[in-house]
Amino acid sequence: MHRMALVLFFWSCVLFAAGADQTSCVRKAEEAIRINNCEGALLILAACSQDSSVVLLKGRAFHALFNADSAIKYLGMSDNGYSTADDVLLALAESMLWKKNFKGAEKHFGRVKNRRTVNFLKIAGMYLEMRGKLPEAVALYDSLMMVDKQMWTGAMRKAQVLSWMKHFEEATILFSQVAANTAAPQDVRMSAVIRRAEVRSWQSDFSAARHDLDSLIEVNTRTVLRSPILDRTKEALQLKGLVLEWEGKYQDAKAAYKNILLLDPNDKRAKLSLEKLLWVK
Repeated sequence: MHRMALVLFFWSCVLFAAGADQTSCVRKAEEAIRINNCEGALLILAACSQDSSVVLLKGRAFHALFNADSAIKYLGMSDNGYSTADDVLLALAESMLWKKNFKGAEKHFGRVKNRRTVNFLKIAGMYLEMRGKLPEAVALYDSLMMVDKQMWTGAMRKAQVLSWMKHFEEATILFSQVAANTAAPQDVRMSAVIRRAEVRSWQSDFSAARHDLDSLIEVNTRTVLRSPILDRTKEALQLKGLVLEWEGKYQDAKAAYKNILLLDPNDKRAKLSLEKLLWVK
């Protein structure tokens, strides 16, 4: 009897330790995802027991990494069909939109309970854009701007859609508002300037477009850059090169593409743009 008690005590300690280790493992993974270290989270989760909480965290990590196939796999395993949380359904829907699986996305959208959240409106807007329902997307982004404290997200998407609809003046005004919003992150404000320059170039206002782009390039090539500022600076240079090509200024365009390679020698898009201008001496 005494021996049996010792055995039971031993295994209870083992199980308690295993449970504590699992809890610690999950918490570490949750923290890694929270700080956007999703690759690290997946490494942590690989060492955890594969219970339902781990499966869900894997799905969220893969979704954050834009890995549609793996996100759908693990988030799908977490969908019990009747009481799944809205955020899981929305992540599933968004992952399916990345795969252009509209019917699958619609199925999950239809089960979302709260359709006034920022996340729902963002993903629903993407769905409408992809389906070519641009006026409906504009109306939805108006709703998003009303509920989202970071209103620049909805403003950027609305402006982009308006530009596709050739409502250039309205798009330019919205991009300008985001560019001037000091509460918005720097890379978002840079994106607004780049998109405004693009709209101006579509209207053949090349001088104004280059002025916009140069205002970013001159400021952000004076120091060592890191993403996302590096990415936006390269994007500005790439668009500047394209605008210069449209103007017939091919030597200047080549210089813009070469400046991208000074920032990032491995930039494939800049290399391809230069290859297309090999005929320019």
